[in-house]
Amino acid sequence: MSIRFLFALIVALHTFNISAANTTNLQDIKAPARFDNLYVKPLGTNEHTSSYAIFIKKEVKPHYHAHHTELVYILAGSAQFTLEQVTTNVKAGDFIRILPGKVHSVNVTSLKPLKVLSIQTPEFHGKDRVFVTQEFN
Repeated sequence: MSIRFLFALIVALHTFNISAANTTNLQDIKAPARFDNLYVKPLGTNEHTSSYAIFIKKEVKPHYHAHHTELVYILAGSAQFTLEQVTTNVKAGDFIRILPGKVHSVNVTSLKPLKVLSIQTPEFHGKDRVFVTQEFN
């Protein structure tokens, strides 16, 4: 074996270990046995983005994010999702992109909690959530 080959192998294995450390199996993330309506598990954050696994038993009231785009991927369950007064039935496998300023809400329709991957960009510090009083039918 040449020195170059060994060096390349070491670099490749080291790179694999770094990548593997940043891998999360979303199916393995579980909510606690008891929680009220929402359980939010932070998955990671940096200046560009924050990601969360979110479990919703009943609903998320109408709100918007003034400065954030939210990307939502439904992992389990089903719900009625309202975005700007348009209600859509969503289920596992559906992807939703919510632009800043767009009012959205969720009403869970499945017996089990809705489980979603939520990605906020830029980094989310929990302060850019504005609840609104308008109701959607």
